[in-house]
Amino acid sequence: MWEWVVSVGLVILISTLISLLVPDGRLTGIVGVVLSLTVVFTLVKPLEKKDFNFKIPSINTSVEIDYSYAEHSNYLKSNYYSKQCVNLLKKEGIDNAEIDIDYQVDEFRLFKINFVRVFLSKEVINSDGEHIDIIDKVKMLISNNLNIEKDMILVFEK
Repeated sequence: MWEWVVSVGLVILISTLISLLVPDGRLTGIVGVVLSLTVVFTLVKPLEKKDFNFKIPSINTSVEIDYSYAEHSNYLKSNYYSKQCVNLLKKEGIDNAEIDIDYQVDEFRLFKINFVRVFLSKEVINSDGEHIDIIDKVKMLISNNLNIEKDMILVFEK
């Protein structure tokens, strides 16, 4: 400890002498910074010999998922998407449509749509060529709304 105090005192004394000897000008600022850094390094030097073993406590947390709540939540999400699609089709003039969303839940309990079944009434699908356009329109609307591929949408007549 005594050696450290003496070395700090000597560095400060030498720094002061050097700063007095340097003429005023552009070099004064640079010399001041270098001498200040030398004093700081001298002050910090004993800290490198210290052994700082901080023991960080481990945090053990566990997450429990109520699977019945997760399943119910996914069921509600499926119903919400179905109603959203039915309302979207109604806005486009396609009434009496029923939507059934088949979904799965992955290992992270996330909702993923497998496919969508759309049941259209016979009034909507008529016998002339217009029904093909309606089916394509239905697939496009639902595909854009649910952000899924058109191949995942199956259209049936009820």
